[in-house]
Amino acid sequence: MLEYAVALGVFTPAVRDASGKVGLGGARDATNVFPPSILAAAVLTNIDEEHLAALGGTLTSITNAKAGIMKRGRPVIVAHQSEPVAAVALQAEASAKGAILVDAAMQVQAHNNSEVLEDEGGPHQFCDFRISRSPGGGMRKDGGENSWELAGVKLRMLGQHQQHNAAAALCTLQWLRQHQGWDISPEALRKGLESAQLPARFQVLQLLGGEAASAETVVLDGAHTPAAARALAETLQQVFSSRHVALVVAMADDKNHGGVLAGLARIDMSAIVFTEVAIAGSSMRSAQAAQLACIWEAHGNQTAAESMEAASLESAIQIARKKVGRFGVVVITGSLHACALSLEHLQPYS
Repeated sequence: MLEYAVALGVFTPAVRDASGKVGLGGARDATNVFPPSILAAAVLTNIDEEHLAALGGTLTSITNAKAGIMKRGRPVIVAHQSEPVAAVALQAEASAKGAILVDAAMQVQAHNNSEVLEDEGGPHQFCDFRISRSPGGGMRKDGGENSWELAGVKLRMLGQHQQHNAAAALCTLQWLRQHQGWDISPEALRKGLESAQLPARFQVLQLLGGEAASAETVVLDGAHTPAAARALAETLQQVFSSRHVALVVAMADDKNHGGVLAGLARIDMSAIVFTEVAIAGSSMRSAQAAQLACIWEAHGNQTAAESMEAASLESAIQIARKKVGRFGVVVITGSLHACALSLEHLQPYS
């Protein structure tokens, strides 16, 4: 908290516009120090079981904590919520706090206009967005003055959940343009969406060299909540439906293991390898591979995937790569720490 306060003191005099990302929750987070007078807008993406133990243990308690960034009289842009209980709680919190709730799903419509394609930059998909100018959302069927379109946007962040995130970003910027006079061109919006990338969020690596019989395609995805696991399964089906898939899974001990593994069980996979990694530098917070394998038996027994355990992340990756062969896909998931550490054990990649 002290470091954040010092940073604000240093940068505030020289910075006109800035964005701040909340680290843990919202209400008691160190970043939640902006008074309403200087807050242009708050944005809440899909709420799931993040920091479950620290934020009260239920989805409602997590939602209430995150709603702490809402300020009286200021807009809060809310992305599509996969869990109705979160959407209801956010509406109640906005009403109680006197914040202006803007539903991004009502204001922005997103549509795919292509299958997933691939070029030298990796997989991508073209999407069309229609953005409402009316406060209550909704679109005129003729696409008239109540809305405008940003068509053929080349998104490298794949999956329907990323389209929801893009819609929330567009909704926020449209609000700032329309209600606060921000000068943001459609070209700038397109450039921002098309250049957006985030490590370990369906990050596709093509390995160079290595053993001829081992997989050359690796996906890093730090999914560690049930909703994120379901999104990973959906995106894998969309991008790599014709490829053999093997999973490498490592998790922290405070996550909803059953919920995450139930989501991963939706993946059509050949094998799943459980292992352990240090979480924030400590093995004390890592879930045991045997524990995860036991839970998997309850959630994954409807799949034909071979289940294994490995003593290290490096050996787990080697096993998974050999299981699916050169043209298969290895997915490393369950923890952002596992994704980051895996880069130490992979051949140079493009």
